[in-house]
Amino acid sequence: VIADFGAQLMADPRSAAEMGRFSEKSGAIDSFSPIEEFVMNLFAGVETTVTTVLWVIDRLGANQKVQERIHDEIAGAKADTPFTDCFINETMRYFPPIPFLTREVSADTVIDGVALQAGQLIMLSIVGVHQHREFWENPRTFDASRKEFIDNSFDRRAFIPFLTGPRMCGGARLGRLEVEQAVRALVLQFVFRRTDDYIGSEHALAVRLVSGVSVTGLRAV
Repeated sequence: VIADFGAQLMADPRSAAEMGRFSEKSGAIDSFSPIEEFVMNLFAGVETTVTTVLWVIDRLGANQKVQERIHDEIAGAKADTPFTDCFINETMRYFPPIPFLTREVSADTVIDGVALQAGQLIMLSIVGVHQHREFWENPRTFDASRKEFIDNSFDRRAFIPFLTGPRMCGGARLGRLEVEQAVRALVLQFVFRRTDDYIGSEHALAVRLVSGVSVTGLRAV
């Protein structure tokens, strides 16, 4: 896939120039491939955004009253949509598209009494942070009007759907905007209904709603 995509990139003078700029900026980073980096960011950005929108649709279909409230808020809003924003945040909290990740320890250190060695690989649980009882009330419950988001009182360290720190998603603001605009467009044009209570997921670049899930989209009246 990367080879085919790379061939298409290099066939266009403008994208070929960008790949050259990436290589120049990367300096002496070992094994750096500008094409692989570009492909990874492109597909990861698309996949996580689509995944989040799919989960939003699923949750809208599961609660008609919430869906009606969001529709009315978006249809009548001039600017702020606090309930819709809360609903999107809660979806990303409960169904983070990237539920866990690995990192390589860069230097020997000790965290909470646990010794970590340089070069060691560790796994970080995003969903574990998002459902930690120290930071969230009833964290295992999907709450469309979650108080922490409505009041803007949540701990920023405990809500990291785009990760955090130096390796935070570079397209976080764009990704969030894409999700918001997609939800606005869909809610104004369609009514979603879930036909069962089964919630299934499948793993790819992100954890998305399983194919064939029973959600129907009816054109709004």
